[in-house]
Amino acid sequence: MSTETVTATEIEAEHSFKENLHVFNFYRALKRAQENPRGLIHYYQLPLGWRENKYIIEGYRFSAKHSKMWKSVFAWHNESINIWSHLIGLAIMIYIAFVHYPNSVVYQNGGKWDVLVIYAFLVASMTCLASSSIWHTYSSFAHYPSRCNFACIDYTGITILITCSIIAVEYVALYHHANLVHIYIPFSTLLGIAGFFFNWSSHFDKPECRSLRIWFFVGLSFSGVTAMLCKAYYEGFLNALKFFMPLSYKSFIWYGLGVVFYGGLIPERWRYDIIIENNANFQGSQHHYSIVDVIDDNVARAGDEEIEVLIEEYAEKEDHGHNDCASEVRKRAEKAEMRNLNNVSTSSDNNNNGEDDDDKFKNLISKHFKEEPIRTPYANNFMSLWWVDYFLASHNIWHICVLLGILGHYVVILDMFSEVLL
Repeated sequence: MSTETVTATEIEAEHSFKENLHVFNFYRALKRAQENPRGLIHYYQLPLGWRENKYIIEGYRFSAKHSKMWKSVFAWHNESINIWSHLIGLAIMIYIAFVHYPNSVVYQNGGKWDVLVIYAFLVASMTCLASSSIWHTYSSFAHYPSRCNFACIDYTGITILITCSIIAVEYVALYHHANLVHIYIPFSTLLGIAGFFFNWSSHFDKPECRSLRIWFFVGLSFSGVTAMLCKAYYEGFLNALKFFMPLSYKSFIWYGLGVVFYGGLIPERWRYDIIIENNANFQGSQHHYSIVDVIDDNVARAGDEEIEVLIEEYAEKEDHGHNDCASEVRKRAEKAEMRNLNNVSTSSDNNNNGEDDDDKFKNLISKHFKEEPIRTPYANNFMSLWWVDYFLASHNIWHICVLLGILGHYVVILDMFSEVLL
């Protein structure tokens, strides 16, 4: 057999066993959610593919019915703050678009292109907030391909917001330099369109394309920075600095603060009402993320990390090579999932040569799929952060900061237009 054939076989085997672990415990999770009066399960009952933030333990929905997802908008669970913070933000932006901005001096003195640019930003803001609320409504949807599509809707909303935010600033910053505007706006628009295709392309969603996605955001940011440099060149550095500075303390500061909380998984990483295991040998378990990770949605991928950890732990117990372990874990996972599906318990059989291996795998599964979280004696102490499952988790704070950043951006844009128009 050729080296190429062996390599292809190994890659296929690795993909196959990871897929098995990805959906392990799927049917049991559905059953548990159906049996719960509130339709909720805890983190360790979720299939690995649906696990994101291992510090958020309680309050997960899990259903394959669209109706239950939409009804859950009006129920209380660990995504409620994420959904409603941006629904309320959407209502605020609608008010601004139809009441506040049309009654402003900037609207009354602006030309049609000025109005169009500001409304493009307002519509982009509404799109982002609505897309975010839809995604968080469906974040626990049991049909994984549909769940991924709703995640893409969220990414698309973010891309549109970033693009239109930068275009609005470029337009007003270079207001008296029409030739530059005719270069910057098409360039930023093309980048935004490229970002749209990145979001929906399965090819560009692969880890090896991450650098390309990052360069997309770098390109957009670079466009905005060079617009400031152009203004500094034509109108003086101090004038440009004074013109752009309000963006930093009225808008960017909120995004930056949100990145600190969301990227650091603060405050939930400090909870001590429940024992949460960390694998010190696994790089991904450290959970410190940069602004690039936040933008690229590379935050809180605990399920993927647990799959790698589970395979490593099984390899250590069995002293197998990685590929042998892959095949073995796949077999054990399939067998264990069949037991889950059929509710069949395994009887003890000393004559079964595979029993010891089964027990080892069952012990690993018990570790990653606990019946109940392990609670500490401080579980009822307010300072233990037991409440963070439902209120003011890092993602909740990120959502609030995004809304404040959007509102701050709108205020600054109005001030910028006031300066160039009046």
